[in-house]
Amino acid sequence: MTVTEKSPHYLTHQGRPVYFCCAGCKDKFAANPEKYLNASVTQPIVPQQKPIASDAEGTIYTCPMHLEVRQAHSGICPKCGMSLEPELPTLEEGENPELEDFRVALSGPCP
Repeated sequence: MTVTEKSPHYLTHQGRPVYFCCAGCKDKFAANPEKYLNASVTQPIVPQQKPIASDAEGTIYTCPMHLEVRQAHSGICPKCGMSLEPELPTLEEGENPELEDFRVALSGPCP
């Protein structure tokens, strides 16, 4: 997770500001800063995903945790690193033509 200096959750430790993603993380750090400062933590590097050829025209992809993140191709959420998922259809969109083809195929005679 990337935390920036714009985070409202921060405290000063040994004269330096330390920023957090949420109040809970800030409280945990404040209770035992040495536990976190001496830990050898490595953050995984998440490669930026490029759009794939199978992205359907007009599909909007969003993060399940950050619904304000929206883009026209698959990828990774810049806030949390989760994979973006296609936005779910709404009732106003009407019937999916692929689903109708599938129903017709299932209703036909079986070999």
